[in-house]
Amino acid sequence: MTTRKRNSTTCAICGAQNEVLSIASTSAFGSPDLDLRPPETQRSTMPDWIDECTHCGYVAADLGEASTTARRLVLSADYSDCGDFDTAPPLSRRFIQAAKLADTSHDKALNSLFAAWACDDAQQPDHAAAARRLAATHLRQALPELDLESRWAEQLRLIDILRRCEAYDAAIAEVHSLLAAGDLDSTLIRIARFQKARCDSQDDGRYTLAEALADE
Repeated sequence: MTTRKRNSTTCAICGAQNEVLSIASTSAFGSPDLDLRPPETQRSTMPDWIDECTHCGYVAADLGEASTTARRLVLSADYSDCGDFDTAPPLSRRFIQAAKLADTSHDKALNSLFAAWACDDAQQPDHAAAARRLAATHLRQALPELDLESRWAEQLRLIDILRRCEAYDAAIAEVHSLLAAGDLDSTLIRIARFQKARCDSQDDGRYTLAEALADE
């Protein structure tokens, strides 16, 4: 069950007052997807993860905070241009804009992936694939910045992102790269091998961690 509360927030960019809903509590029952999207009921809280200022269009998890980069970009002429995502679902576009504003490659990758999830829910596979390709680009840039264990976990997520957008050869290359690393946990190895098998059969379907670990 998810509960929400209503708040009034002052936009850090333009000073407009916005009424927003935030998550007071939620829950997750079951296994996350291989790209770490949570199960229900948390799965359906995505619209609450990001807000949009009704005056200037600034998007953020907290409209009351904005970096110097965000302030500059929101006021630029091309901020509202989402390119190939102009016809994507509104929630997806908000995450694409959040990716533009993010300060780190990892945050850019996560927001791009969230955009893909929103497209999945709206049954727009072409936009979902485009958002995953964008997420993969940013995540590759982020990997060298992460500590070793986080890098392995995010490389597993990258493999799933690539497989889900039918970049099977690239996903398999990441599997081989990951398996070549020393001291990998047996759980990571099992998930990587599961992904390799799915890539070999050109399967771009959604799977959970539980399904991957149950596969022998």
